[in-house]
Formats: sequence, C-alpha cells, structure tokens
Amino acid sequence: MRFTHIIGFILLCLSGCQLPVITGKNNFFDYRNERVAVIGFKAADSVPENVWDGMLNTARQQIQDHSEVNQAFFAKDAPAARLPESNLAVRLQRFTTTLALTGIADRDLALPLQEDLDANLLFLLQLEDYPCSKDCPGKRQFLMRLKLLDFQSGETLYQARLNYQLNEDEEETQALSELIANWNGRLLNRWAADFKTPWHRWRYENLKPLAANAGKPE
Repeated sequence: MRFTHIIGFILLCLSGCQLPVITGKNNFFDYRNERVAVIGFKAADSVPENVWDGMLNTARQQIQDHSEVNQAFFAKDAPAARLPESNLAVRLQRFTTTLALTGIADRDLALPLQEDLDANLLFLLQLEDYPCSKDCPGKRQFLMRLKLLDFQSGETLYQARLNYQLNEDEEETQALSELIANWNGRLLNRWAADFKTPWHRWRYENLKPLAANAGKPE
C-alpha cells in the first residue's frame, strides 16, 4: 500500500507540480496547547466557493484534532466580531490581504487582532490562480500556501508552499476541485506531522526537575 502511494505521488508530480517547499521551526514545544485563529485568502475565481469552504473547514478541523493544539476557530467567527461596534471583519481583511500578498505580518494590525481574537497563533490558508507561461502544459497554475504565525512577534513558525501547473485536462471544474482538495489534504497532513516536539526536547524537560533536585543541599 505504501509503495502504491509513492508511485501515485510520483506520477502526480510528473504531471506538472513541484514538490512542496517546507520552511520553519523543527521544535514547537513553546507553542503547544495554544488557541489558533484560522484565516483564509482566496484569489482563484476558477475554484468554486463550496470547494474553498470545504478546504477551510478541513483545515480548521485538522488543526483542532491535533494533540498539541488547544482550540482552532475561524477568526471571522470570534465573539468580538459579534459586538455592535466591532470592525473586526474590516481589520481582518486588511491584515489577511497584506499578509498573503507581501508575506509580512503587520504588527500594527496584528497586536490588536491578537487581543480581540484571544489567540497566540494564526494559521493562514492561501490559494491563488494565475496565468501560466507558454512553457506550461496548460494555461493556468495555482499557488497553495499554509502558514503558521506567532501573533506577538509576527514570526513565521511554519510554511508549506506548493506551485502547480495545470494540464489542459485538469482545467475542467470537477477535476480541478478534486486536485485542489487532494493537495490541501496532503499539505495539512504534512503540517500535522511536522508540528511536534522532538524527543530530545521532551527528554530535557523531563530531566530538568531531577537536575534541580540534585543541586539542592541535603
């Protein structure tokens, strides 16, 4: 079964994709048990809204199910958004657009959002669709990105980025929707596997009390 999955993965990549580019930390001990606010940025008119909504719901649920996450919720649904005088939706849109297009978390926008959302981590799901060059197998390509940020510092803790060049037979709506949903699942699975504390950090944390006790006088 594992061999079959590997062959399928290779064949899919030969059809026009690049392997995901993963960057970020390899030790998330200091970011365990946090509330995670989920936001989305879509600039892909070819992707139906129901597919996009499904991607977002899948992302939120998988983050919520992770053993080292306290709670995952959509930022737009935070209690602060329901206050009559709230302009949270406008500020969220401005922050999300800036983050998606520039890759920079604007601290002047981020810190007030952190207080309103009562969350220390932010998870961005991004999908963009744009024309492809004449060397591509089809007419379009898309960019998919997952990004986890520390609200307080603005630091990108983790990022998975994928570019995919569509073949002509993949531009049909149903085929494209299935392809995008498939890659969304793959990137989320990769994040879930990477968002962990390595064994040597757990060993260090478990040994700290013993070292402290050993240093105390009898």
